[in-house]
Amino acid sequence: MFIILIQGTPEPVKTALLDGAKWWNKAFESAGYIDAFQIKMLPPHADPMDVRYNTIQWVHRATRGWSYGASVIDPRTGEIIKGHVTLGSLRVRQDYLIAQGLTAPFTSDKPDTNAIKSMALDRIRQLSAHEIGHTLGIAHNFSASVNNRASVMDYPHPNAVLIDGKIDLSQAYTHGVGDWDHYVIKYGYSEFGKDGNETEALAKLVEQAKMPAYAICRTLMHGR
Repeated sequence: MFIILIQGTPEPVKTALLDGAKWWNKAFESAGYIDAFQIKMLPPHADPMDVRYNTIQWVHRATRGWSYGASVIDPRTGEIIKGHVTLGSLRVRQDYLIAQGLTAPFTSDKPDTNAIKSMALDRIRQLSAHEIGHTLGIAHNFSASVNNRASVMDYPHPNAVLIDGKIDLSQAYTHGVGDWDHYVIKYGYSEFGKDGNETEALAKLVEQAKMPAYAICRTLMHGR
């Protein structure tokens, strides 16, 4: 599986998008696929509308715009043929301003903005993983944030903490997909071989979702 990043995304945003996209490889590895989920740049002169390419499109906007993870699906089988992610550039500015507001006022004419930039880029990593999750067929999970941030499919707020009376943003967003994301990839993409009983194996996975560790997340199983 290849997700191809369209040219034109500025640094350091491009690297952040790549990082977040690559998180899904860990989930596929846990389902038994080694290096199956790869991220590469779009080949020169390739058409992003070509069904052979799953794409991440970075759209420059001066005002707010939504980000999407969409799929082209065969209605006869449910097979996902092509994934297409659209991310809006204003997201970085929005999260930068949020981080700026959390850490203001500044006591220097040249304040250190590294923590602000890091939080904005961490959000872009999470957003990249989130929208790619939709192209993989995964719905939102709006309860994962209260279960140790168990899924990138939530809409997480930044986790700001106080250290010695000052706001710390170093753990504002997690790195990597969560436990629930590993679980849904196993459920949706595992192969059980010719001798395996798919119905029985999937039933066992459903039983796992009833475990206390997934209690706050399993509402996803009841639909979008």
